[in-house]
Amino acid sequence: MSWKDRLTDASFRGVNFKVETGGKSGGRRVAPHSFPKKDKGYAEDMGRRMKRFRVSGYIIGENYDQERDALEAALDKEGSGQLKLPTSAAVEVICDHWDSIETRTRGRVCEFEMMFIEAGESPSNEEEADT
Repeated sequence: MSWKDRLTDASFRGVNFKVETGGKSGGRRVAPHSFPKKDKGYAEDMGRRMKRFRVSGYIIGENYDQERDALEAALDKEGSGQLKLPTSAAVEVICDHWDSIETRTRGRVCEFEMMFIEAGESPSNEEEADT
């Protein structure tokens, strides 16, 4: 099966959209430590960064205005939601920021720039024995 056969539809919270470009970023959280009168310090690894997703997408068609409104509502909704992109597995994210643009010369189209942050898991509140 080729990569084209593995492509899926893009959606956020079940609202479909087309993708022009998509990217993600990650890495490690690093705390640099330096000391007076020392030429070398060290970098402390503080764990994995939360992944961020940048997506340029669009809505197109005769009902684009209704689909645009549905996507805007999904992006503004409180809490996390499932983001599905054509080339990667679904991930639970929170929409950090979005912009949309419509132009007079391109009817029936609304373009979106969307930023998502991996939702992750809340720290456990389990009680532990104090030894």
